[in-house]
Amino acid sequence: MPGRDVAAGRGKRRKLNVSRFSLHISSLYPAPMTLRAARPEFLDLFPAGAEARRLADGFTWTEGPVYVPARSAVIFSDVRQNRTWAWSDDGQLSPEMHPSHHQNGHCLNKQGHLIACSHGLRRLERQREPGGEWESIADSFEGKKLNSPNDVCLAPDGSLWFSDPTYGIDKPEEGYGGEMELPGRWVFRLAPDGTLSAPIRDRVKPNGLAFLPSGNLLVSDTGDNATHRYCLNARAKPSTRASTSPSNPARPTACGWTRAASSGQARATAYMC
Repeated sequence: MPGRDVAAGRGKRRKLNVSRFSLHISSLYPAPMTLRAARPEFLDLFPAGAEARRLADGFTWTEGPVYVPARSAVIFSDVRQNRTWAWSDDGQLSPEMHPSHHQNGHCLNKQGHLIACSHGLRRLERQREPGGEWESIADSFEGKKLNSPNDVCLAPDGSLWFSDPTYGIDKPEEGYGGEMELPGRWVFRLAPDGTLSAPIRDRVKPNGLAFLPSGNLLVSDTGDNATHRYCLNARAKPSTRASTSPSNPARPTACGWTRAASSGQARATAYMC
């Protein structure tokens, strides 16, 4: 696909060619978007006067944004284009990996290393240095391959929790196919010492994960269209669970979760895909 004019800076135009994909890149000061909050308290999460601005478009299925302070950039995936991208603080969009092996969710571990869920390679993986090799840190459980890790988040105790539905083996546009070996679609915990366990086994298609300040874990389930809150005990095992359904609008269900981080600017920035 040939390059075409896109906005760059204030009123300037330039040609953009990124690995044969032409993307619309918003200027550093684009017109704000209009947000409609399903619940008014959603707006309380942001400073007064905060505005949503589109940074780039032209993607297919964006997921997994995470801010990496060491790079002053947000790393995110386009799962179905089999690519990952970096958006820098100075407004530059750069290709990361192609193929990305259908990486989906990202987070940073306690050491600041980039962690990714790979649909294609059916594993949780780590990159110690920017641009470095990716290494597997979890690819099987009790002798059986993982399904296709989807989202990952860092727990207060330094463990990594990740969801493992089957989208990467069910959908050819999101992975490389294969057979489901595990008897379920679970949420796993990778302890700081490398021990892998599956504390949550009652989900249909677990997807987005997020820890609350209280230490409770939120799990969105695209199989039952509900969000579930798990209270974890001192041994990191679920002790109680509360659920919401589409008929209860108290907590809207989401496929994934927004990652928010300070970008070193005057105020924090939330990045959404």
